[in-house]
Amino acid sequence: MITAIERQAETISLSGAEAGRAIWLAVDCAIEAGLPANRARRVFDSMLDAIVDDMPADASELFSASAYEAIPMSATSTVERAEIDRNAWRAYASYCEDAAADMEAQAIDHAYDTARDERLMERA
Repeated sequence: MITAIERQAETISLSGAEAGRAIWLAVDCAIEAGLPANRARRVFDSMLDAIVDDMPADASELFSASAYEAIPMSATSTVERAEIDRNAWRAYASYCEDAAADMEAQAIDHAYDTARDERLMERA
């Protein structure tokens, strides 16, 4: 069964992959219009950075890692591709773990607040 956290991670991941495909398409069109091919990765990086710059930190890492997966295999070495894939899995797992820890902390805070409120009500 997929959890709400995993569903949210999937949404961010799929959005990042879609953005990566769109960015690469724009870079590809720019190459056809005269952009030197050896600058494609730098332009991709710059465009992606501009997008994730204002995103929440927890989502930006997963979004970026998923976007990099959209870079065609022909544009990366085997070592780069393996690193891109590892980073995507690591970002997904990190997002889910961090979100679960946040939810747990919120539940503890809520339980503490509820118990405090009940004690205050008993005293009143």
